[in-house]
Amino acid sequence: MKALRLSLHALLLGLALLTQPVRAEAPAQLPPDLLAVVWQQTSAEYKALCMQVFQGATEAMRTHVQGGEYLFQDGRLWLQTLVRHPDGRLTWDRRPVALVMDLDETVLDNSGFEAWAIQTRQTYNPKNWGHWMRFQGDTPSSWKALPGALEMLCEARKMGISPVFITNRNESGRAATLAVLRGLGLDAPDLSERLYMEDDPNEPKAREALLKEMGLSPDSAEGRRLAANSSDKERRRLDAMSRFHVVAWFGDNLYDFPVDVPNTTAPGEAIRKVRDDEVARNAQRWGTSWFVLPNPMYGSWYYGPAVPSGSQLKVLDDFGFEAWRKKNL
Repeated sequence: MKALRLSLHALLLGLALLTQPVRAEAPAQLPPDLLAVVWQQTSAEYKALCMQVFQGATEAMRTHVQGGEYLFQDGRLWLQTLVRHPDGRLTWDRRPVALVMDLDETVLDNSGFEAWAIQTRQTYNPKNWGHWMRFQGDTPSSWKALPGALEMLCEARKMGISPVFITNRNESGRAATLAVLRGLGLDAPDLSERLYMEDDPNEPKAREALLKEMGLSPDSAEGRRLAANSSDKERRRLDAMSRFHVVAWFGDNLYDFPVDVPNTTAPGEAIRKVRDDEVARNAQRWGTSWFVLPNPMYGSWYYGPAVPSGSQLKVLDDFGFEAWRKKNL
């Protein structure tokens, strides 16, 4: 009887708990991206992944430089090639060797903005992001780089490789962004010239002028990619490639790399396949000249056509586990 009373008590207690209202701080009520931010800010695994990427990139660049015919002059590495013009003239083309990096979540840690958005129930918008950039420019304690990023850039500088930054930060944030980069020790006389801020990628005249300057046909692969606006960074990327000999690319987003993925409104499954196919097509570049950083907080993998709003549960794949359970259990 005692055992029976205990069982009934446990049953009644369980029923009482089931009828209690869900507390506001219950896990189900927390923002869905909370764990992503916690992981990025606290996990040793995130730090290890970043260090792994940057150390691997350092060795890859060192191997490339040692095997190439470059000129080291004035603290910089240069590529000199002989160019024959249509009229038969021969001239030297001399370009500095460079690496190209995205900034946010590739060099700069902005997880503080994501943490603030969760804590205050705010969302990303240009106004809030503008305030964040101003805050960064004014607050040295917020100047945080990804683990291993500054060490890699220091080694690249010793090799004579110039860092070029292509970011979707708006021009209004240039002064604040330069303050952060200089505060992190990345200063150089021409730093502002190597910082490409967000522009208008839909300006036809600017695209046409760039293609003409580079001597490219609109029917070339670069011309078609630029016309299709496969990435809002495409024009700036091509401009950088016309000025520098790029030996390495870094980013946390597929569109930080010179990929051929149209900016499309195709169904999510279709665009995800195109993105996966492009990753596979460039398999030999990952880890040799293309280096991607982890970012579970935001990116083109989540926003836009890849995973349309409201379809997150639909794209989850249990690999057939539930079907197996129904059949076997």
